[in-house]
Formats: sequence, C-alpha cells, structure tokens
Amino acid sequence: MDNEQLDWKNLDKDKALFIFEQAREYLDKVLYASDQLDRKAFIILGFSVTFLAGVIGYIFTQWTRIGLLTLPLTIYALMLFIVCVILRGVINPTKYNASGNLPDAFLKNTILKQKIDYIIAGELKNYSKRCEENNAKNSEKRKNIYLALSILIYTPVILAVACSFVFCMGFKSQSPFSIVGGEEISSGSEPCSFGWSSDIKLMHGSKRDFITRYQR
Repeated sequence: MDNEQLDWKNLDKDKALFIFEQAREYLDKVLYASDQLDRKAFIILGFSVTFLAGVIGYIFTQWTRIGLLTLPLTIYALMLFIVCVILRGVINPTKYNASGNLPDAFLKNTILKQKIDYIIAGELKNYSKRCEENNAKNSEKRKNIYLALSILIYTPVILAVACSFVFCMGFKSQSPFSIVGGEEISSGSEPCSFGWSSDIKLMHGSKRDFITRYQR
C-alpha cells in the first residue's frame, strides 16, 4: 500500500517512533553494505592492477622468447585493464542518503507548528525513499563486481583451452611422416623439429642396401 493511501490518523506517536527506529536501522545496514562492497572492490582492484603490471612487464621483457604466447598474454592484459575500469566505477565517490537530518531541516515555522506525530510521519516517508535509492546504488555495485569477477575467473580458462587447442592442432600438422599405400613417406624434404625425417630416410636407405646385397 502506498503512503498516500494510508490513513495517518491511525498513526500515534508510539507507532511512529517504532517504525522510525526500524527505518533508521535498515538505512544503517544499507550504508554498511555499501562500505563492504567498496572494500571488496578495492581488494579485487589491487589484485588486478598487480597482475596487469606483471603481465605487461613480462610481455615487454620477454616478447622475443614467448613467441605465440604473446597474443594470449596481451588479451589477458586487456581483460585485466577492463576489470580495472569497471572497478574504478564502483569505488568512485558516490553520494548516499545518510541517516538523520540537519537541524535546519526542522527549524522552520511550518514544521514547528505541526505535531510531533506528523513530523515523524514525514520523516518515515523520507527514510523510505532514502533506502530505495541506496539499495539501487548497491545493486549496481554488486553487478559490476560480479562482472569483474567473472572476467577474472573465466578469461584464463578460455585462453588456456584456446592455447591447448592451437597447440594440439600445430602438433598434428608437424607429423614427421604419413602413411600412404602401406609405405612410410616423408612429409617434406626438410627435417622436422624433432629430427625424425632424417632418421627415417636413413632407415630406408639401410633397408635398400641390405636387400641389394642379399640378392647379389
């Protein structure tokens, strides 16, 4: 039921004070939850910045040695940078509705002429609006933190699977020989990285010499 539909005549001082106390406690919990989200964001941001600096430093110092790993490491560094940007938005100073009011908000003739019951009732409406706005800001922070954690967790897994797939495909393409018609034929004139091609040719040459000598 909306506040405009309530019959405020049924709200006495004791009821109003009880509801007001509950509203203030809830608002304090919402503000505490905001502080906890900020702390988690700071921890994840520190972790991301540290890893980002390490990955970038490793790429620049070892780029001549890592070879094909340059691309996945660069992608990982880019993902870490995106995480830092997302978390930067989380820890940005955000205006929250605090508990309580300044004295000037009540030191007005229009308010001083009212009964205490109506003043408390007005504050209840105000506190309800504050809690809704603060909850919306906390929900946005939770979404961004969850997104940052998802990137941190799933990016290395995806890159590891992709690198493994590429490595396996490259290993198969470098097979030293292929089977054609029951005979072993070298895959190329140049020896592969494992040095198998030259050994196979040597074995074939020795076999032919042995057959020739036996026929003689």
